[in-house]
Amino acid sequence: WRLPLCEAFSEKKAIRIKSQILSFLKLSTLPTIFGAMLLAFLSNIIVDILFSEEYAELKNLLPIITLFFITTNIISLLNICWFALRKNNEFLLASVFMSGILFVIFFMIPSSCNLITYILSILFCQTCLILYSSFRIYKVIRYISLA
Repeated sequence: WRLPLCEAFSEKKAIRIKSQILSFLKLSTLPTIFGAMLLAFLSNIIVDILFSEEYAELKNLLPIITLFFITTNIISLLNICWFALRKNNEFLLASVFMSGILFVIFFMIPSSCNLITYILSILFCQTCLILYSSFRIYKVIRYISLA
């Protein structure tokens, strides 16, 4: 999707940009969501088959970890859009800022917290990056549509 999206952004064709983004969401993000849901629902069976009893806690972690598949997929789409807009530095700054926030969150989390707290912190920062990037890219697409 990188090349078609880059071409659509450089030609400033909002309809084509939206079409490519929808194509990515239908052909990449939706299957990722369904795969993550399947993995989450089957986590007990998967952990029982692949791991010994000492890894039983994975049954609770695996459904949450599958959310990383979804956020990573969406971030990759946003990364393509940032690249197409030639605004890599803004994406880099947003990523570094969210990494800094994550570092502060990790520093503030008491050591008595479990692994789920850390995983949810990472997902929170990824979601914030997704929301910021989506808002910025939406504004550009809207501007292109109006021009």
